[in-house]
Amino acid sequence: MNEDYGNKALFVVDMVKDFVDPVNGTLAVPGADALVEPVNQLIETAYENDVTVFYICDSHEPDDKEFENWPAHAVKGTRGAELADGLLYDAEKAVVVEKTRYSGFFRTDLEEKLEEYGISKIYEVGVVTNICDLMTAADAAQRDYKVSVVKDCVAALPDETGQYDDNDYFFNRQAPLLGIGAVELAEALDAMKKG
Repeated sequence: MNEDYGNKALFVVDMVKDFVDPVNGTLAVPGADALVEPVNQLIETAYENDVTVFYICDSHEPDDKEFENWPAHAVKGTRGAELADGLLYDAEKAVVVEKTRYSGFFRTDLEEKLEEYGISKIYEVGVVTNICDLMTAADAAQRDYKVSVVKDCVAALPDETGQYDDNDYFFNRQAPLLGIGAVELAEALDAMKKG
């Protein structure tokens, strides 16, 4: 895959306490806490190389309609809506996009911000692979952005039956059909360092 498409961005999706904290997270995703270190490697490399970092995070009102399908989570002003403990964040360099649905594009200004920054290539990390990562990456691809999800920096909710790994299903079935690329952490780190 040719990486020379212009300005790059890193999407850090839903790395908030309610999804990442294995003890107190309302909807803790198994293994999400282990993502903080590799995601931080990407964030640090992005900051050092003037790659724009977008923190795309659930931020719900207490009566959000999404809570008809899920327990209340990431409610504005609560601990659960805060970025995960230990996750790097530089307020002067970061772009925060608050969302109320699975896709970071739905009823947000994300597309306008991508245009403002001249972004054409997106690397995506975070949770949940088979929900918010999928919807955000698919919506970006449908808008003709080149999107690659970093395989070792995402985590999925487990299948109730335990019969298959949703990350595997995402990377082997869904991503190719939707025009979403997949890269390893080392490849994404290298790409961030190239102008």
